[in-house]
Amino acid sequence: MKKNIILIACAALSLSGFCAPKNSDAPAREPAELRARGGLPNFFKKAKEGKDITIVYFGGSITEQRGWRLQSESWLKNRYPNARIKTVDSAIGGTGSMFGAYRTGRDVLAYKPDLVFVEFAVNDSPSPKKSVRETMEGIVRKILRANPETDICFVYTLTDNPRCFKPLENGKMFASSDAMEDVADHYSIPSVNFAPRIVALEKAGKLIMKAPGGVMTAVSGKSLDDDSAIFKDEQGRILFSKDGVHPYPNSGHIIYTRALADSLVKMENIGTAGKKTLPPALEKNNYENANRFPVSDPRIRFYGKFKQIPPFGLSKKISVLYSLEEASDMEFKARAKAISLLCVMGRHGAQADVYINGKLAKTIRTFDSFCTYSRVQIFPIFSSDTEQLCDVKVRVSGEKFDKRKILFDSNKPDFDKNPAPYWVYRFQPAAVLVVGELLK
Repeated sequence: MKKNIILIACAALSLSGFCAPKNSDAPAREPAELRARGGLPNFFKKAKEGKDITIVYFGGSITEQRGWRLQSESWLKNRYPNARIKTVDSAIGGTGSMFGAYRTGRDVLAYKPDLVFVEFAVNDSPSPKKSVRETMEGIVRKILRANPETDICFVYTLTDNPRCFKPLENGKMFASSDAMEDVADHYSIPSVNFAPRIVALEKAGKLIMKAPGGVMTAVSGKSLDDDSAIFKDEQGRILFSKDGVHPYPNSGHIIYTRALADSLVKMENIGTAGKKTLPPALEKNNYENANRFPVSDPRIRFYGKFKQIPPFGLSKKISVLYSLEEASDMEFKARAKAISLLCVMGRHGAQADVYINGKLAKTIRTFDSFCTYSRVQIFPIFSSDTEQLCDVKVRVSGEKFDKRKILFDSNKPDFDKNPAPYWVYRFQPAAVLVVGELLK
């Protein structure tokens, strides 16, 4: 009861616009379902006036699923029947806010949104809090510079991973979502946390986070949209998900949607519509200057055995794709604080050595336990507090690692059934990601 009183008090402070000062060393916050801050006044003004509205859902696989995204779209259209609401699915499974900062222009700003839901807390959970603040702030500053009347709402999902769930059980936010609250405080962005309802149900013995025997064998794809054949187990407990991460659309996602809908109703009359003033940056190394360069850019050079190939089923995520064989090279120069490579993971995966200014900086592998299908993945290769001139060379290795051994046991039958695609070793880059500029 005492904890419930505390949570209610925190929510009330949030609704009143209270914004406590926060520093990187302060204890984690308590997980309030809603911290309204400045609200979403521009969005609600348009909705009530029956205007054209574009909403972008920006996040990872939990948003990409046919779950809270589609359910909240339906709820909003029913709530505001006179508004002409269009939604955009800009979620990509297995990616976090770092890649989000690089793709904000292509996947968010290009649609000129009125409202952007940003959901990266789970995929950012392994990242240091400072890094999360830098990338999330980059996303926010890009959006507000493009249009200071765009409303933004942070959304926090959860997983049964102890890194996320243990702090929540102890009444604290997990690290990545707590870091995002620093950014939300600084820019007066509302945040909706789906975790409190789930944790309360689990603690009361009314919900099972992971269905018995459930495992995660993919981070994106249609398999994540499977419904639970049984909403509740024999004890009447809700089955939240198959894998402890991706909610069933007809159970866990419904709880998510109800939390969001209740929070939106509370925010309907909060804040004043108009242009937002962009404050000084919270983090000096934020990703506002993050740029994405497709591998077809003439400043990126290729040598050896390489060719351009179709992006297959990944056209939503990438516009161009190259395939390199053993001993082939990709080279480019950049003046940057950070550099990453966007590559396609899959059965074909290979190993590549990254050299920066002539020295081996990193070895990356485009194959992991999930690789029974193709997906995009970001690989950070350089980071600095100051801009550095980087001469980058990526050489495809001849390393022929044991792919079957790497696969999850549940994914090994795919190898056994059709091993031929796994015997191919090709490195497939799609873009160079730079906080800075690519040089000729």
